[in-house]
Amino acid sequence: MRRSEKQTRTEAGPSRFRHEFRPGRLITGLVLLGTAVAYAGDAGGLWHVPSYVVLPALCLGLLVAGTASWVAYSVRRRAARAASTERNAAPASTNGSQAMR
Repeated sequence: MRRSEKQTRTEAGPSRFRHEFRPGRLITGLVLLGTAVAYAGDAGGLWHVPSYVVLPALCLGLLVAGTASWVAYSVRRRAARAASTERNAAPASTNGSQAMR
């Protein structure tokens, strides 16, 4: 491990996660898992699941997941823009670093 990676990991602290939360992916996974459970129960003979119920539920769940992804992206983008607006310092492009502040 390089020294810079070690420093950023220790600076981040234990309260930081490895990656950001993606609610759209969570909702997509839950919708697909629910659909798989419904069809597995139908195949096992536990209950009967009509296709005209599952298909619209699947489409609605994916629509909700897409909306959640869009909202989360908008929030992250707005937070990044707010963090990058500094009135006293030079813009990020003039100091040699392309990273957003």
